[in-house]
Amino acid sequence: MRATSGSRLETARFASKFIVKRSGYVLRHAMLCLNARSAAAPRAALQAQPPQPAPTLAIKITGGIGDAIIAARLMRDLRDAAGHFAFDVYANDPAVIDWIFAPVAGFGKSYSVFLFDRRRPDYDAAMYVSHFVKIFTAREDAFSGAPALRAALQAAITFEGRIRDYVAQHPLRDNHLARFALGQKLDRMSLAYAMFGIPKGPDRLALAVNEAGLQKFNLRPGAYITVHNGFDENMVVLGRASTKIYPGFAQVVAALRRDFPNLPVVQLGVPATSRPIAGVDRALIGQTTLPEAAALIKHAAWHIDVESGLVHLARCFGTPCTVIFGPTSVAYFGYRENQNIPPSACGDCWWLTETWMAKCPKGHAVPVCTQQDPQRIAQTVRDALPAQSAQAAAELLAG
Repeated sequence: MRATSGSRLETARFASKFIVKRSGYVLRHAMLCLNARSAAAPRAALQAQPPQPAPTLAIKITGGIGDAIIAARLMRDLRDAAGHFAFDVYANDPAVIDWIFAPVAGFGKSYSVFLFDRRRPDYDAAMYVSHFVKIFTAREDAFSGAPALRAALQAAITFEGRIRDYVAQHPLRDNHLARFALGQKLDRMSLAYAMFGIPKGPDRLALAVNEAGLQKFNLRPGAYITVHNGFDENMVVLGRASTKIYPGFAQVVAALRRDFPNLPVVQLGVPATSRPIAGVDRALIGQTTLPEAAALIKHAAWHIDVESGLVHLARCFGTPCTVIFGPTSVAYFGYRENQNIPPSACGDCWWLTETWMAKCPKGHAVPVCTQQDPQRIAQTVRDALPAQSAQAAAELLAG
């Protein structure tokens, strides 16, 4: 921060906020160390009942909802390709992980990420899953009955040799890793698959949603649009700002409401990272649980967002999205099925500095990469929005 801002005062503020933000994790770590016995990995419970005991894996995940969803798909497809195994997940928010991984066969339970190093010797293999896969341990004798899984783990270890420098400096060299991956015709969703040497399955994931949310907020399936302008709250930024935030959402919403006056616009998000968008019909920041928000996205006619975890959530249900990109790479993070709006200038500067998500690396108060024309964005939605959605909204109002 000192190198980026040139200000000792900003550096002190940033460091103070970082300490406050992480103090809860430190306290949680201390408590877990005191109660480590009660959080022991249930290796025996993970064992299913095939003719030969299934290998057990410990999976470490960091990041937000999007990272967890991509990892859940990966474990589902690894199991389909490499045979039966059981696994636990270690992450920042075990409750969210339990919800995301529930539909994945072989999943046991989630634990705090702070317990991973302590508990990983209790498993047959332990790995970190991010953009890449890093295998920490793999007991050779545990995979005699699972040759396909052993081959996949060995393939990941071999592939890691090609990206070892990026892995060693993760996340500081993630931008460079992305450029390497794109050169191999891979992206954020497929790089780990290439490392394992397995085919990628569908984006859809059968997450359990709370359908009562639609009735709670008087919404009809297919007859509303959802919008979101938040970011990963695990990232520490100055104030409530982020270089990912698109400042023109209010103008986009105003244009859509002129063209579709009977199609409500619903804003989702959490208070810590989302800013209110003027003109929305339902301002639901902080008013939904994650399963309720998932139900609203699942049944939305369209979802509009920045590059965030809710975009990955929308892909789990096949909900069409318009995604406004800023500092992150469109080619690397964008789903081909979505309308991906690239920056009109600059962009792709993520992890070129350590504070890229807090401050524009070029020093702009409002990043140039987030200055896309709101009328053009509204037009892309207008051109693709199913006509039946507007009709369904009209019928709802008439009823």
